[in-house]
Amino acid sequence: MTEEIFNPSDPKYRCCCGCHVTTGTKIICYMSFFICLLSGIFGGVGNPQYVVPAIVWLAIISFVCLSPIYGIHKQQPGWLIPYLVLSAIGSIFIGLSLISLTVALIPNTTVGERLRLSARERLSYEDKSDGGNPF
Repeated sequence: MTEEIFNPSDPKYRCCCGCHVTTGTKIICYMSFFICLLSGIFGGVGNPQYVVPAIVWLAIISFVCLSPIYGIHKQQPGWLIPYLVLSAIGSIFIGLSLISLTVALIPNTTVGERLRLSARERLSYEDKSDGGNPF
């Protein structure tokens, strides 16, 4: 049995967009970092009570999104694990949110009514019962 020699220019190491997987990983990680950076900044600026959580969020996201880039630079794939774990957790939360939204939209169900009631209590509504056009 012969050992294969690693060939980084092999077509099996190409992304769907045609670039190399390391370049694709860098693009995805930088985009995730800047999107989360903006969400942390705008989350902390709008309300002063959220400044500390926003700083903690930015520190965690900075580590998680930039660790794969460090791993690519050092050629150590273990640095991808924090990003993959956080992505999996985010996907689970999105899935649970979609399931609860779907259940809340089903009419005449006890669980749906409880979810709608809980949402009404948490959201601050202004009662616009003037009977006119809302636009």
